[in-house]
Amino acid sequence: MPKTVDIVNMINPDNLATNIADRMVLWSNGRRKWEENCEETMQYLYATSTNDIMELSRYWDNSTHIPKLTQVRDLLLTLYHDAIFSLPDFVEWIPYSKETLNVNTRNSLEAFTRQMLDEANFKDTIDSLLEDYIDFGNAFAMPVWCRDIHYGADGVNTTIFEGSKLVRINPMDLYFDPTVADFNKAPKIIRSIVTIGELKALTQDMPEDDTFRKAFDRAIKQRLDIRREIAGVGMERLKDQELLIAGFSSLSSYYTSDMVELLTFYGDLYDMENDVMYRNHKIVVMDRSVVLSKEPIMDLGAGCNIIKCGWRDRKDTAWAMSPLDNIKGMQYMIDFLENKRADVFNYISNPNVVTIGDVETPEDNAPGRQWHCDRDASVQFLRPDATALQADTYIDKYMYLMEEMAGAPREAAGFRTPGEKTAFEVAQLNTAASRVFQKQTRKFEREMLEPAINLMLQMFLKKRSGQTVKIKQVNELGAAQFVDVNVNDIDGAGKFVAIGSETYTEKERMAQTLMQLGNSGIYTDELVRNNFDPKKIAEIIAYTTGLDKFDNLLRENARVDRGLEMAMASETAQQMIEERQMEGLQNAEQIGMGTDIAMMNRGIGNVQQTA
Repeated sequence: MPKTVDIVNMINPDNLATNIADRMVLWSNGRRKWEENCEETMQYLYATSTNDIMELSRYWDNSTHIPKLTQVRDLLLTLYHDAIFSLPDFVEWIPYSKETLNVNTRNSLEAFTRQMLDEANFKDTIDSLLEDYIDFGNAFAMPVWCRDIHYGADGVNTTIFEGSKLVRINPMDLYFDPTVADFNKAPKIIRSIVTIGELKALTQDMPEDDTFRKAFDRAIKQRLDIRREIAGVGMERLKDQELLIAGFSSLSSYYTSDMVELLTFYGDLYDMENDVMYRNHKIVVMDRSVVLSKEPIMDLGAGCNIIKCGWRDRKDTAWAMSPLDNIKGMQYMIDFLENKRADVFNYISNPNVVTIGDVETPEDNAPGRQWHCDRDASVQFLRPDATALQADTYIDKYMYLMEEMAGAPREAAGFRTPGEKTAFEVAQLNTAASRVFQKQTRKFEREMLEPAINLMLQMFLKKRSGQTVKIKQVNELGAAQFVDVNVNDIDGAGKFVAIGSETYTEKERMAQTLMQLGNSGIYTDELVRNNFDPKKIAEIIAYTTGLDKFDNLLRENARVDRGLEMAMASETAQQMIEERQMEGLQNAEQIGMGTDIAMMNRGIGNVQQTA
């Protein structure tokens, strides 16, 4: 009897690891429909023809794809980014109460946070999260303590970066119970694929963690045993080939590769075998069978510190909708109409031919060719109804609806809606059309941006408690200087809030109001205009235009002071000119007197020589 190998029986899994793996499989099966929807969205976004989209080309001969969905997505991404980062300082620190307000602490915190975000490439990470926010409708991230080390050839290691950093979590790699009421308290599993070499390097970077290294060695020994058994019997003798790990064709192909699947559990988990309750723990599982590590999660006041933001929340599920989900059908109709119209044009320009009787067909059916027919023969060209060529009207309609349904204001992107409008009507329509966009931008700031910055700051303060850091500050002269500050001195009772989109919207509305008042008959009334404070209006203009970032731009009676300075400078210059003119006349007189004396002396000398 030929020997067979049952891979499952060779695996001696930990019960805790099996529990985590079973949960991941259960949660994965519950979101299968969502994954298929995301896959279809990606096909529409990156397709170059309809051949790349779920085999839609079988419904028509042509395969033109008009990437309107991609254009809407890029438009939303650009507008969200501009609104969130409309200010250089897009967040500000707010104390919990007036008693905890300290100006020095606030200034130090804002300067340090600005420096921390720049060093951690925070804006690049936010751009990636905005892409997930639009493409999948769900964005996930978590702060981690990162230390980048450059290993020199001479044995000298240099720390390039050390600090808290925001890391994007691929929505496809995060698993949780979709029916939970509170996402922050729900257990979560992050799946990742790494090489054995990367995992080995990780064990060498943690020499003090002997438990992690022993578990890793046991998992590697298990993989080597399975490889030897597989090599001895051949692939056709393997059982359990239906057991799959995503990304691999079979269980045997996974164990014979140099890739490792890691399942990282976050949250509360009860180990029934050992009667142990792991509260707010991080548990790493390798090969769905070996527990590599168990450790408590750093308490930052946010559970497992994984942040979620959804574009359109749905009832009874934690998986939100994307702005692109409801308009993919219109993208299909655009491609359908475009290609069907092209098909109809092809049949009109090159029609099918019906012949009756004896007909001599030309060798090349080109314009001007003759068809020879018998007395009772005939030729008929079959042309479809040309009404289909008017599909442009429907295509334009769907394109406009897609932008409107996704909450992308056309006016903000530079497109003008048809019809004559006054300046007030344009401003009013622009404001009204942007409300959905403003709401969704503020939602991302409130659910993702603000928690991310506050968690990153709390992690840094806990990791560096009692230590001294250098904070870059700019003095009144605009020169940068680094100040040593103790971390405990900048730990204030408050939080950071995002002000980018609100300020962006507020400035836009105030600028529109100023323009409307300036062009209306109300402000031109002398009695009304006399009640407006010119200084306050100047402050509003500087605020809405962003010119208030320049120091000393607004000063009390600045125009009078500048006029007085100009008058004094003009008077001084006039005095200098007059003094120079007087000096010139005096010099000219002195030169003239000297010339006369020289001529007189020369004349006396000539007379003496003659005598």
